[in-house]
Amino acid sequence: MADYILQLVWPITDATYSREELITEALPQLDKLADQAHAIITGPPVWRIWPAASVPGWTAYAPGNVLVARAPADRYGAVHDFRLADPRPDQAVIRRLIEGHPPAKVRPIERTAAMAHMYDSGAEIGAVASRFGLTEKDAKQGVLRGRRRTAAISA
Repeated sequence: MADYILQLVWPITDATYSREELITEALPQLDKLADQAHAIITGPPVWRIWPAASVPGWTAYAPGNVLVARAPADRYGAVHDFRLADPRPDQAVIRRLIEGHPPAKVRPIERTAAMAHMYDSGAEIGAVASRFGLTEKDAKQGVLRGRRRTAAISA
């Protein structure tokens, strides 16, 4: 028996294709997508065409439809092996955020750490909110989150 049901979704961008043509186009991608999800498909998929509005994560394609394959699958390895990143914020990124020159890629941990550092250095919450384009309420939450993450890393 399979561990879980793997659901894969494709947007239908050309309404002239028949259901069988859509399945034929998607079928070769099944194993690759299952591998990306750290799963092995263990049985035949069930294919459906659903309104995009009823499929979580695909509502942007509404009012169109999506092709959905649901297949029994077994997991292998850790699902989040690809997320083995350094849990500590990069101090250079934090400095650039505070100075107003953010790099192209900023992780949430660095963003909240920069908010907390800026506030702890004497900046008003309004200045923190302005620097990061947030409301004051969201800036306060970011400061608290940054402090908690920093404390968790230090411990």
